[in-house]
Amino acid sequence: MSRPASGRRGVANRRWRAARRWPQLRTVNPQSVGCGNHTLFVAGDHADAKQQDTDLLKSYGWTGILDLGPLVCARDMEMCAHMRSAIGFGLGPQFGNHFGIKVVR
Repeated sequence: MSRPASGRRGVANRRWRAARRWPQLRTVNPQSVGCGNHTLFVAGDHADAKQQDTDLLKSYGWTGILDLGPLVCARDMEMCAHMRSAIGFGLGPQFGNHFGIKVVR
């Protein structure tokens, strides 16, 4: 992630520092990685709850939302966290948290 050109005290600089410290902030701004061209997974047993989650994610700008099915599939989603960590370590500290995963069909 490149540092913004604005001054040390600028809003862009504060956002850059926050994104470096809290990568989960990218969940609410999918456009910050690869112009939003990546996939987010959802799973759950209650269709209404999944629909509310999907609507919220779409309001953040997510377009690549993949419903994996029932809640039991959430365990498989947890394995993706391990894969993300491995990829982040492989990319190194400069890009370690600034990437997305895309499911291509």
